[in-house]
Amino acid sequence: DLTAGGKYVVPIDPQEVRRAISGLTRENAIQLMQARWLLAQTPDIYRDPQWTPTLPRFPSRIQVRVELDEALAAE
Repeated sequence: DLTAGGKYVVPIDPQEVRRAISGLTRENAIQLMQARWLLAQTPDIYRDPQWTPTLPRFPSRIQVRVELDEALAAE
């Protein structure tokens, strides 16, 4: 018998994130992202200009950056 263990990191598709949060307010986008994906921390969302109440309605206007926590990946 052989037993193995390890950590599995679920990849996050940036296009899926963009489609899911387009047109949402910052607060609603954060809630949706935390509910749908297993995030290690609260996502940072920046709007330019800051006075706009929602994220762009066109997903192609949203940038998504995913950082892998090296400490979790090494365990």
